[in-house]
Amino acid sequence: MYNRTAAPLDLSGYHLTERQSDPLLWAFPENTIIPAGGYLVVYADRLNITNPALDETGRLHTNFKLDVSGEYLALTSPSGVVVDKYDPGYPTQRADVSYGIAGDGKAGYLLAATPAEANPAAYPGVVADTSFSVDRGFFSESFQVTITTLTPGATIRYTLDGSTPDTTKGSTYSGPITVSTTTVLKAAAFKADLLPSHVDAQT
Repeated sequence: MYNRTAAPLDLSGYHLTERQSDPLLWAFPENTIIPAGGYLVVYADRLNITNPALDETGRLHTNFKLDVSGEYLALTSPSGVVVDKYDPGYPTQRADVSYGIAGDGKAGYLLAATPAEANPAAYPGVVADTSFSVDRGFFSESFQVTITTLTPGATIRYTLDGSTPDTTKGSTYSGPITVSTTTVLKAAAFKADLLPSHVDAQT
């Protein structure tokens, strides 16, 4: 959480909630202050720690855990009035990628971890995962594999040696790939200003 004002912000009695039906789900303890221009990190992990002294990092923990598939999330006043929210919810999350408000005020995916610091530029969306025309299996004859993505204008890159493709590693996909021996085919799709797709693999 970021206090963008020029004065300390007292969150005593305010709440965080993942349920529209329960705006008072988890309350900030008394004397929870965010200094002017400062940050507050709260762990949404269901440990329900409201005394920072009980955490080795000196941080608070909510009594609920955020759903990786995305859900409603809100900050509410002591009386339960919504102050800020993700509604209908934040989107599906990825491992080691966070989601939040960038320095320009826009929400999106954040690749760099910056706890208690300003967020870098955010990716507003993700590239759709790649799809293979032939799935993994055992084969006695050579065949061709077509790779596609539903994101228009995305570039697909692939490798045939089991390594992970990225914007500099692997080959740019331009047409069906002939497979004639045991092969680990990995692919991912990329597009400027969007978070890359997952890396998909078939053997």
